[in-house]
Amino acid sequence: MAINIDGYNDKKELQLRSTILRTRPHIVILSETCANLHRTIYDGQYTLIGTSGSADGVAVMIRQDVQYTITSKTTRTIVLRLDNLVTCIGTYAPTEQTAERTKAQYWENLAKHIPTNHPLLIAGDLNAGHEPTESRVIKGIANYTRLQRLTREFKLNILPTTPTWISKRSKDQKPSRTLDRILTNTAYTSNHITLDWENAPADHAILTYKWTITSIGYDQGRPRNLPSGRDAQEPITQAWEKFKMQLKLQFRKQEKTNEPRKQDANHRLWELYRKQTGQEGLTLVNEDGEDLDPGQARHQLRQMLHNRWSTTDRPPIPQKRESKVYMDQPPDTTELAAAIKAVNKKAATGLDGIPARRINHIPLEDLYQFVEQVWASSKLPRQLVDMKVKPIPKVLPRTTVDNTRPITIPSTIMKIINQVILHHITPYIEPHLLPQQHAYRKGRGPATAVTELFAKFNRPGQTLLLLDLSKAFDTVDHKALFSTLRNTEVPSKEYNLIRDQYLDAEVLVQWAKRFAAPFTLTNGIRQGCTLSTTLFNLVEAERERKCRTKMNEIRYDVIMYADDKAVILDDDHHTQRMLAVNQQTAKEYGMYQNNAKTTQLKLNRDTKEIQTVKWMGILLDNKLNMSQEIDRRIEKARKAAADYNKTIKNIPPSMLPVALKVRGACAIILPHLFYLWREIPFTPPQRDTLADVATQLLAKMFNNTSGVTATSIQRHVNNITKGLTPRIKQLASLDVLMPKDTEMDT
Repeated sequence: MAINIDGYNDKKELQLRSTILRTRPHIVILSETCANLHRTIYDGQYTLIGTSGSADGVAVMIRQDVQYTITSKTTRTIVLRLDNLVTCIGTYAPTEQTAERTKAQYWENLAKHIPTNHPLLIAGDLNAGHEPTESRVIKGIANYTRLQRLTREFKLNILPTTPTWISKRSKDQKPSRTLDRILTNTAYTSNHITLDWENAPADHAILTYKWTITSIGYDQGRPRNLPSGRDAQEPITQAWEKFKMQLKLQFRKQEKTNEPRKQDANHRLWELYRKQTGQEGLTLVNEDGEDLDPGQARHQLRQMLHNRWSTTDRPPIPQKRESKVYMDQPPDTTELAAAIKAVNKKAATGLDGIPARRINHIPLEDLYQFVEQVWASSKLPRQLVDMKVKPIPKVLPRTTVDNTRPITIPSTIMKIINQVILHHITPYIEPHLLPQQHAYRKGRGPATAVTELFAKFNRPGQTLLLLDLSKAFDTVDHKALFSTLRNTEVPSKEYNLIRDQYLDAEVLVQWAKRFAAPFTLTNGIRQGCTLSTTLFNLVEAERERKCRTKMNEIRYDVIMYADDKAVILDDDHHTQRMLAVNQQTAKEYGMYQNNAKTTQLKLNRDTKEIQTVKWMGILLDNKLNMSQEIDRRIEKARKAAADYNKTIKNIPPSMLPVALKVRGACAIILPHLFYLWREIPFTPPQRDTLADVATQLLAKMFNNTSGVTATSIQRHVNNITKGLTPRIKQLASLDVLMPKDTEMDT
């Protein structure tokens, strides 16, 4: 599809969106069209390369499931190889008024990239359809002449369309020229060319071409999904394949009866905000800042994770003897229903292909029969055990592979099974955890950890050590992990099912809709697994007990949140001893403590030299007056407000209800100011400062919003500061802020 649309308005945006998403072309060439618009409104369905605008060059949109390689990229020309089968060139030629030297260089460069041994498609704006008039002065050789030479030399075909461009010399005002948007070196079929939109006085249009390179005959039959080849003969795998096929058939029937899902305004807003802040729309580049093609990106991602998760030999993990009595006691349907309820319905789909949003439609009886077989055999299908991994950016959307964070997406059915296992083993593990551990435990969290820190770190002369474990979850030794788990006397059935998830588990890295070659997980805790946080807490609890045994003469307090460990020492002379012992015990469990990144802070309220450290998202200073944290919060809130303001400017007012705009602003801006409002000992003036900034930012945001008054904004901020912790999920009730004639979206 070749798009050449000048200008921007709501009508054009909706027409472009509906045309592209209805047709879903593999590749879209943009010229004289706002590329930033296409970055934001297509929900990640297309990858955008290059920049286009009124005179900014050419850009290319590639559908996410298409494999491509960038062979050349300039401002005016982008050359791609799609699936290593065809070459597509997106181009934007200089106008006729451009200097002759520039035009000659452009056409020579274009000719260099034309292949002769495989199919070619050229699309864009060649600026070769204009006749000489009083208002158009042609410098040198006309583009139309150069285009004819190019087609004769390389035997190219200009896809014909009906004459649409009206010359200023025309006496009868009838179109006299056809568009020259798409060229190919293969035979074309006229009924596969569609002109979607044409502005006759100019040369702006959308031209669609259905290009068939190869086809599958109807007599060849339809390819079928093959079962996993690693354990296809195992009874549990065969049972899983049967159960999965039943689910897919059921979901397919439901899709036919259900109405098509409409685009959610709330989802669109959050999607655009995440892209604005660089949390989505990842583009991988090399050290020189050039885009990586998908194959190179997959290889580098796989190599990075292989060096992290597959660095040791596979350790022997002993099996635990099971009681024969327990063999006939799998979880009942009540437990399965509770496990389904606990699964996040908005999570991404894993390797099992079962969408989390459809988890409530899984028949409990069929699920029970499958889980019963899992419990009887103490084995799991490899497709449920294997890990699907996708990268997300740490900071910037355009970054190198090393600056990405791998996100593991477990299978949906595996989440249900692990939720049941977690429910069974928690009573055995909880007594072995320490009171100082606050992560992923019922009734505990960041608030309790921060409260304990300020209660214990308050005497002058105390030293706070923040120990740094480098990639702790990725390096835990499996043998040490299961040795610790055996000591808790968890039931044998659950132990063996957890063990089976660490035996022969493979990691599959996905990028651009395809997977890299799998590799075996030999160290580290399974990322994204429901059980991982509990298992890591167990390892850290045992490690801390060993530390206390070796340092029983040292008086200290510790506060732990996952791999974040804060140590409070009364005497800083024991600092090196504390670091050495913790580093040694970490090594025993396969982890590495980086003492160079370990920070320390000595409490001194009379000092004039301010030192700061960051812990649990809070900036602590050596005077503990929290003034540095106040400044940081205000800066972050202002940046969030600016990003949100840029986001809503890209959304037409007709697609952004007032209630959604208000709720989004509160959910994005206020948490930066009021995070752990009650737990942190801010002074009254500091609390007033934060409340005033919140009121000012919201008032500025809703300055032109009908029905939202300054009084309602101030009242809402005051209500929050009285006790509400303004996390995103808790900001649903904004009645005092909403206009009286506006209803909240559900």
